[in-house]
Order: sequence, then C-alpha cells, then structure tokens
Amino acid sequence: MDTKKIMDRLVRIVFGIGDKVVNILPDAVVARLGKGLGFMAYYLAGHERKLAWRNINNVEFGQYTEKEKRKIIKGACKHFGQMIMELFLIKNINENNVYEYFDYENINVLQEAAAQNRGIIIYTAHFGNWEWLGPALSRKGYPTTAIVEKQDYGDEVLNDIRRSGGTEIIYTGAGIRKAYKALKNNKILFLLGDQHAGEAGLEVDFLGRTTSTYRGVVKLAARTNAIIIPAYPIRQGFAKFKVSFSPAVEVTGDLNVEKEKNILKCLIETTEEIVRENPEQWNWFYKRWKQARINEKKDNN
Repeated sequence: MDTKKIMDRLVRIVFGIGDKVVNILPDAVVARLGKGLGFMAYYLAGHERKLAWRNINNVEFGQYTEKEKRKIIKGACKHFGQMIMELFLIKNINENNVYEYFDYENINVLQEAAAQNRGIIIYTAHFGNWEWLGPALSRKGYPTTAIVEKQDYGDEVLNDIRRSGGTEIIYTGAGIRKAYKALKNNKILFLLGDQHAGEAGLEVDFLGRTTSTYRGVVKLAARTNAIIIPAYPIRQGFAKFKVSFSPAVEVTGDLNVEKEKNILKCLIETTEEIVRENPEQWNWFYKRWKQARINEKKDNN
C-alpha cells in the first residue's frame, strides 16, 4: 500500500473518531475543545504563527499594539480550532433547523438575484467558517456548487463532508467547464477570492499591499451573464453564524484590464471591510502576499 492510501485511511479514521465525539458531546464542551485545540496550535505550529505575525505586521491593518496583535492571532487559532469541530456538524443542518445555525443579513440581495433566473457567483474568502456557506444556502433551497482544490491527503473524506451539506463539488483546473455549466443552469457557485494567483492574476491592493488576485470570478461572470454577490459567514458563537450579503455586482461582456481591476478592487474591498471588523476570523496563516518583499520582523511571540 502506498503512502497516499495509508494517509487517506488514517485521515478517514481520525475524522470518523472526530465525528462520533463531536456529535455525542454537548456543543459547549465541543466549543471549548476547539478553542483548546487552537490554543495549542498557536504554540506548536511555529511556522504558521510566524507567518501570521509577518502578515499582520506588514499590512495597513490598523493601529494595533503588539499585545492586541497577539490577541488577534491567538483568537484566529481558537477560531480555526472551532472550525475543525464544526466540520462534523455540517451533516446535521437541514431545511427544518437551518435558522438554529444561521441568521441572514441583506438576504434580499440573493433573493432578488435568484428571481432573475441567472447564475450567481458567491464571492467569499477564508473568513468565518467558509465551509458552512454551502449548507447555509443549500438548506434554504438554493442549488449550490463549490470549486475546491484537490488535497494531498483526506480529499474524499473532506468532500464527503461538504456534500453532506448539500453542496456539489468540482475541482479547480479542468472543472472550469463544470463551473461554466453550473452558472448557465442558474446555480450558485462559490469562489474564494483571497487566494494568491501567481503570474496569472492581476495586481490589486489588499489591506494596503499589492498582491496577485485571481481574475476568474470576473471572467466567469462576463461569459455566463452571472451576478456576483459578496457574502461572508460571521461567527456569532460556536456553530452559529450571520451570513452577510453585500450589494450585487454586475459584469458586462466588454471587459478590459482596467475594468477587471476595478471590479476586483470593489470585491476585495468587501473582504477588507469584514476582516477589519472581525480580524480574528480571517486566515492569517496563508501566504497571501507571496511576491512582495515583506519586512521580516523578529517573532518574539
């Protein structure tokens, strides 16, 4: 048996145990376990901690003291620990109990877009529990599809969890044709817009620093006549989120680079706003600004 099969089996066993534990214990206990897991990760995951400190020290984020920044990063770790626990609850969300888990802010934006019988792109980020956006909409009757990257290990078990929340899964790359078809069939497609795009992206500012940004959301909307709606799941407590929708963005077919950048900036600004308001709920542990030189501050934290 090769290494991948061994690791996949191990991940499935671990997830199976996690599923049983999380669904037996009271939510309050599971929440504390998740926070505890994140607290340990802050001290044990040295590489990720240092990356988070570099990120937060080198963006125009706000006038925070070192103590406040440390609190944000520790809070992000605890938030991520809770996210892991919440994965095992996705299967429990259904049309009868969806309001036990979600509140909806400005949902009229989504309702009005859906009434036009056009595809909808939900533009979001690695914020809140983005994995919960699928059931938040699918359990309200909206057909949802998500573009995901294939994981080295545990890919199928993770996608099984996503599907248990009513979301269809397609992979990046070759899956672009399926994404195009989903939008043409008036489905909802989720796209994460805060990933580094490398040489294929456009240079747009995010939190005060220029970074490469994926163009796919704009191009897909232009080619399919889809409506773009920024939406973010804001944590209100363990397994409780407010899904906040921003005004819809229309994209015309006659695009040029300048128009693309303006639309992307408009979308990114919705992410910037939500991150500034809830900094501990964003993924600071990702290399969002890969290509730019960053000020290497010593991590004494």
